[in-house]
Formats: sequence, C-alpha cells, structure tokens
Amino acid sequence: LLYNELDSYLNSDLIDYFPENEILPYDHFSSPESILKDRFRILNSEKVVKKILITTIKNLFERFPPIGFFKSIQNLKIADKLSIEQLVNTLDDLSYEKVNRIESINQYSLRGGIIDVYTPIYNQPLRIEIFDDQVESIRQFDPDSQLSTEKLTNFSLTKGALTSLDSSSLKIFKDNWRRYFQDYDERQCEIFQKLNNGNSAEGSEIYLPLLFNQTSTFFELFNSYDFIKSSNMDNLVSEYYLSINQRYEDEN
Repeated sequence: LLYNELDSYLNSDLIDYFPENEILPYDHFSSPESILKDRFRILNSEKVVKKILITTIKNLFERFPPIGFFKSIQNLKIADKLSIEQLVNTLDDLSYEKVNRIESINQYSLRGGIIDVYTPIYNQPLRIEIFDDQVESIRQFDPDSQLSTEKLTNFSLTKGALTSLDSSSLKIFKDNWRRYFQDYDERQCEIFQKLNNGNSAEGSEIYLPLLFNQTSTFFELFNSYDFIKSSNMDNLVSEYYLSINQRYEDEN
C-alpha cells in the first residue's frame, strides 16, 4: 500500500520493495523464485541512485545470509578471456545445478561452446557463447521459447540459491544441526538427509541460520540506509512476535 502511494508522487525508479519470503514461521516450504530474484537484485545493486526501500515487520525477524553472499562473484564482458571449463567450474563452485534445459534460477546447461545460466539478478536466463577461450556473445533469452530477447555487453554471476551444497558449507550445516538438535535422530529428518547427500531440499530455509557460521539481520544488510518506522511499529512487532509463538504451539 505504501509503495503504491509513493509511486503516485515519485519516480518509480526511486522506490523499491524488499519482499517477505512468503513462508509462515516453522513451515517447511521454500520461497517462490520471484521473491529470491527480487531480494538478490536489491542486495546486489550498486546503489548508484539512492532509493526509498520499503519492507515489512516480518523481515525484521528474519535471519539472512551474510551480505557478501548476495554480491557478484564474477563480472565479465565480451572479449574477456574465459574458457568453458573455467565457467563451468565457477558455476559448480556456486552450487548451480547442471540440467539439459533451464527451467528455473540456480541452473545451467551446456551445449558445445554455449552455456545457458539462470542467475537470480536477471529477469531472464543468460546465453553465453564462448569461442577460442573468449566471450563472444551474451544474450538474455525466454526460457519457454528459447528465443533471444536482449543482447548484453557484460554479465555478472552470483549465488543462485540460499543453500550452498559445497563440502565446506555442508560441514557447517551438519555440525550446527547436530549441535542444536542433540536429542533428535538426523536419519528421521528428510531435509537433513537431502542436504547431506548434496541435493537441494524444499523447505531448507527453515534451517538457514544453521547453514552459516554467521548470519545477518535486515538492519545489517541495509546499514547504509536511514530507517523510518511507522507510528504503530511497536504494536506490529508485538503482534508478529505473538503470532510466531502461536505457530510454534500449533506445530507442536
């Protein structure tokens, strides 16, 4: 509502909305892809133009990965030296899933000297053509029709999901899980077993604080901003805190 009101008076390019994850407390579901894309885009922006960022009380309660997790890992342009092997290794290190045809973010496919990759900071996946160990062309394309929609001169790579499946990240998760749930049998936890086997798992966000040695609050992610709170913010915080406790009771 506030976003729409401001949009009536200001240039829409000066306003942004950091969305909720659309997951109820203690739910075993994952955020919609559109939410992840918006969050990665905002957190990976260069902030060249100062924006008004709007969010909700719920996001103040959430634990996020460290700010560096969302930032670009690699920035490349046409004519840069890059081999297929180097790009594939980078995507594997970032825990992208190799598929025959891209359908969602955090995936890549390989056909000869062409790599399709769907990183969350772009609205559409990228098609990168490499010839003689050099970036020859960069295009965005429609994943349904497979037709190119826009030519680019450069691109950036970021993490594609909130869960990293490399060995060091999985070790952090397993150590933290076993320390926190000492009285529970990990063999009975489907999410634990899937992650332990190096597979993505629906609802793994519920264990996000265990996936990192250090997490961030909303205030830490946006510490360069000035914060303005609504007049009834204290009441909203109390209400949401009560709803978290009620969800816990309901789930147990």
